[in-house]
Amino acid sequence: METLLGFYQEGRSEGSFESGIRRALARVLVDPRFILRMERVPANVPVGTPYRLSDLELATRLSFFLWSSIPDEELLNLAIAGKLSNPAVLEQQTRRMLKDPKSKALGSQEEQEELRIADCGLGKVCNSALRVDIGRRCNLDM
Repeated sequence: METLLGFYQEGRSEGSFESGIRRALARVLVDPRFILRMERVPANVPVGTPYRLSDLELATRLSFFLWSSIPDEELLNLAIAGKLSNPAVLEQQTRRMLKDPKSKALGSQEEQEELRIADCGLGKVCNSALRVDIGRRCNLDM
């Protein structure tokens, strides 16, 4: 908040209240944490070590992967209740989400941006052709 206040004060000193707000808002909009969805690895986990996701993290990742969007109310409520990590609930929600028209974005986005399979530990065996093939197979399965 202090950072934003500094930007506001700088803009305010150059002009008006509106200038200060404009400067602070511009700072928010260029912050990578605003533009990009950042994920933090817990501090006590060594780099490269797998760790368990919270239900909210699971809901967010699942929703962005399948829908390229934030979790809907149903998914979010299950995550808040701590039920999404139950394998049966997770499977039911995944199937529900795949039936939703928003899941159609999965295939087209994969072909445009390619899957980030290297982040899943398959980088040495995965090339562009394999990524495109996986994207096509995802489309066929839907």
